[in-house]
Amino acid sequence: CGACAAAANKGIWVVDGDNNTIENIELSGAVSSDRNGAAVRLEGSGITMRRVYFHHNQDGLLTNNNLNGEVLIEYSEFANNGVNDGLSHNIYVGRVDKLTLQYSYSHSAIGGQLVKRALPTITSFLTDYRRSRAIPAIRSPFRTAVFLTSSAM
Repeated sequence: CGACAAAANKGIWVVDGDNNTIENIELSGAVSSDRNGAAVRLEGSGITMRRVYFHHNQDGLLTNNNLNGEVLIEYSEFANNGVNDGLSHNIYVGRVDKLTLQYSYSHSAIGGQLVKRALPTITSFLTDYRRSRAIPAIRSPFRTAVFLTSSAM
């Protein structure tokens, strides 16, 4: 869709349940009135995403701050998400137990490629920080650990 109205003014898919898996999907065009429309907005606890392509949304993935879950992203691409306000990103992960981002590519963000508050974070992904239009490739505001393995930035 060109500009998808966000469910509950939050995202194309608002996931309330726990430990869900999303695979083999492309989501684009999420728009909300607060300029925070996500392709996927995680309201529950824990999610696994494989082979997803999120592009041209106000946010790609946006999670809550539920400390009882893990976020696993594999074989996925995030591109051209954000609205250049410093608050929207390709991937924004709140304070979850653990974030693992592997075999994935985040590029051309109109904000951050990856902003995370998870502890710890294990990544093996590609990003092109030079094509990000606002902030560094990985931002970890609460000084949480980031373990980069085989990553190219």
